[in-house]
Formats: sequence, structure tokens, C-alpha cells
Amino acid sequence: AKAAAKAAAEAEAKAAAKAAAKAAKAEAEAAAEAEAKAAAEVPWAVSAGDKAKYDKIFAQMQPEEGRVSGSKVAPVLKRSDLSNELLRDVWNLVDVAQDGQLDADYFAVAMHLTMRAKRGAALPERLPPELIPPKHRPYNQMARLNLD
Repeated sequence: AKAAAKAAAEAEAKAAAKAAAKAAKAEAEAAAEAEAKAAAEVPWAVSAGDKAKYDKIFAQMQPEEGRVSGSKVAPVLKRSDLSNELLRDVWNLVDVAQDGQLDADYFAVAMHLTMRAKRGAALPERLPPELIPPKHRPYNQMARLNLD
């Protein structure tokens, strides 16, 4: 009887620990979703006027399937007279797919960062939510998937 009671108590403790872990996981997932949703709602740092200007430059680079290569972007960014090291850091921030190509939105972010650096602002270590193009934000991507 003692062994049965001990086994029951151990099983109950395991079940309680499992329930607590499940609740903690659910809480963490809810917090992560809330954070992603909040990040999705942060206004984009690239103004509509700047975006229109950068889109014209992007179009002049003759994008293929909506993307341009680093070899086409480099001469445009080099016009800023920033150091190659700084421009490489800009590129590493915006080439999020690490495929050597940018779409129009990430090109706009590259131009925005370049102009900020030209005015003396430090580059961020990673892109903050306001510099991630709205259509590339995880929550917005999830929302689009749910609409399909």
C-alpha cells in the first residue's frame, strides 16, 4: 500500500510539473506573439517620400523578379562616400536572406541607414522593428498566411 501511495504521489508530482511546464510554454508563446504583434504595428522608419525616391533608384537598377544584386547596389551606396567597412555593415544588416540580393523594401532600408550614417548616426547591431519593412515582419507574414 505504501509503494502504491508513493507511486501515485510521484505520478501526481510528474503531472503537476508537466502542467506547469505546459502553462509556462503557453505563456511564453503568448508573450512572443504579443511582442511580434507590437513590432508589426511600429511605424516604418522609412518615410513615404523617401520610399518613393528610393523606389525610383531601385527601378533604375533594372531589378530581376523584384530584386537587385549587391553588385548593382554597391555603386549606389558608394556614392555616399562612407567607408567600405561601414557600407559592408549596412549590407549585412539588410541582406537578411544572405543571398546577395535586395528587394525594393530592403533597398530602401539600406539607403535610409546609409543616409543616417552619413549624418553621423551609428548603425544598429541588428535591425530594430521600425527598420524592418512592414511586409517582412513576422506577425504580418503570419497574418497574411492566415488570410490565404
